[in-house]
Amino acid sequence: MGIALVAGRDFRPSDRAETAPVVIVNETFADRHFPGGDAVGRRIAVPWGAWMDREIVGVVRDVRPFGHESSHRPEIYRSLTQAGNNSLTVVARTEVDAAGLVTDVERAVWDVNPSQAVSGATTLDALLSERLGARRFNLTLLAAFAGVALLLAAIGIYGLMTFSVEQRIQELAVRRALGGQAGALLGMVLGEGARLAGLGIVLGVAGAMLVTRFIEGMLYGVEPTDPTTFVVLSAAVLAVAALAALLPAVRAMRVDPMVALRSE
Repeated sequence: MGIALVAGRDFRPSDRAETAPVVIVNETFADRHFPGGDAVGRRIAVPWGAWMDREIVGVVRDVRPFGHESSHRPEIYRSLTQAGNNSLTVVARTEVDAAGLVTDVERAVWDVNPSQAVSGATTLDALLSERLGARRFNLTLLAAFAGVALLLAAIGIYGLMTFSVEQRIQELAVRRALGGQAGALLGMVLGEGARLAGLGIVLGVAGAMLVTRFIEGMLYGVEPTDPTTFVVLSAAVLAVAALAALLPAVRAMRVDPMVALRSE
């Protein structure tokens, strides 16, 4: 399964029923029961069939036992040649298309034991897709709503900033008529728009950091307060605000100063 060995050894063909019983533990087990020490070589009592001391011969990386959202837990691995089980899951690794080998794997099992029942043969990709299907749908739906919300927010910001600057077109034209430089006036308008957008971003980020903790269980590989997400969205809001302020300000710069003065 690709679980990395970090200490000791893996199971060997020589680990059989007539040899000394051995187990492999994960890092969480080793850290919890043997803190600050090497778990390899220690002995633990495990009730498989009967209580029996078994030697820890290896330590492996932690895995998430119940899906991406589950936490690591102490785990013990046993060798099936020393402690059997009533049911097994056989996993085969292949370099070709796994879907085409399902029938071949079933035949290989029946070659060993023709009366052995085989059920649920599938590929790991299909199994993972099925397990994540509901979550993928929920996250797709959530992403769609988030996209619509972002679009509406952008439209609202654009409309508000445009209206705010449109109200000042006569003022800007008069300033221009009185000798104001176009670059300075544009800088003034953009600066005021940036201050308004910045205030909104600060309030929005603060609110988001309080709310996103409620969706932490739906996230994997990304934190609820992911800095990249906040930076990108904040930059998008600033860009929309800047564009909304720039366009009417440019129109104001093109108004004939004499027309603006007569209007005033």
